[in-house]
Amino acid sequence: MRRLRKRIAGSSRFCQSLLTLRAYGLWMRLFIAVELGEEVRGRIAVELNSLQRMAPDAKWVRVESMHVTLAFLGHLPEDKVPAIRAAIEKVAATRHPLSLQARGLGSFGSSRRPRVLWVGLHGEVELLAQSQHRLEDELVPLGYQPERRAFNPHLTLARARNPSGDAKLLRCVEYGRDLDFGRAQIDRIVLFRSDLSPKGARYTALHESRFPNDQ
Repeated sequence: MRRLRKRIAGSSRFCQSLLTLRAYGLWMRLFIAVELGEEVRGRIAVELNSLQRMAPDAKWVRVESMHVTLAFLGHLPEDKVPAIRAAIEKVAATRHPLSLQARGLGSFGSSRRPRVLWVGLHGEVELLAQSQHRLEDELVPLGYQPERRAFNPHLTLARARNPSGDAKLLRCVEYGRDLDFGRAQIDRIVLFRSDLSPKGARYTALHESRFPNDQ
């Protein structure tokens, strides 16, 4: 119990330190992502109320905050941003717009008690994966540690509040296996700042690099 209290106290001091640093504009919580646009978000919004009624205890992502993460950078000093921006620009300059279809609901975690509910992505997913791998290569010299898991692009809709999962999210998967949320053109990579609060994370775009249009 004493060790647990020390860990909690240490974690609290760490969080407080980060909050203090961020208050002075020295550190930021950053990630790099692509967005799927208004058509996809609009179609998800149409179904969201029905889905939320099926799993009312889950933590649902705001439609306007939905994105596909390419790299989560964590808390970094503000002076790292120019180098990160340059890495994004270098990758974006070598890519071209690609098309993704948002279709079907799936989950991560137990088949009986899912932990995460997501929208599947189809189409030019391999081209997106190539961009993600290239981005990781550019970020490694800046101290980034690539994910060990294979890149699996998706749109997160909800997370279970209980670490053991939420059986009600399974109802959402069964309901939405064949739902079609439309098509999106991916034409840019965006660097976001994430600000945490009791009401959830707020995302602010700090920089975006567009893909050259070859048409």
